[in-house]
Amino acid sequence: MADDGFMRNLPDEFLICRDRSIGHDWDVDTPFQLSRRMRSGSELIRTSRCTRCTMRRYEFFEHHSVRGYIVKLRTRYEPPEGYSDPTSGRVLNADVWVEQLRRIPPLPMPEQEQEPKRKSRTASKLRAVPNAS
Repeated sequence: MADDGFMRNLPDEFLICRDRSIGHDWDVDTPFQLSRRMRSGSELIRTSRCTRCTMRRYEFFEHHSVRGYIVKLRTRYEPPEGYSDPTSGRVLNADVWVEQLRRIPPLPMPEQEQEPKRKSRTASKLRAVPNAS
């Protein structure tokens, strides 16, 4: 579970990206580029950046030139300053949702309509009866 103070200080963009049902908005910086040559082919790298939180993603692939296929080897992420929880490093999705709900501004209370006071039936019947004197 993440520290409450940490969650309260996260910018909205970080919260959106941390929400696993939404995630990052990746924009490819560089398409496949040669990283290094290997015996069976080449290692390629592709870099992306999140347009909201500026997280960087580095994806490494192995391209087998003889067999003609490509395999993803690993992915490395470089988070922006303040994105990671220094105490635990892990943030649960439920904590993200709780913080998002906490930030919703309260709705204004509707003005209570005052209903006019009704006359009681007994009172109206008493007035309708003529005075017997």
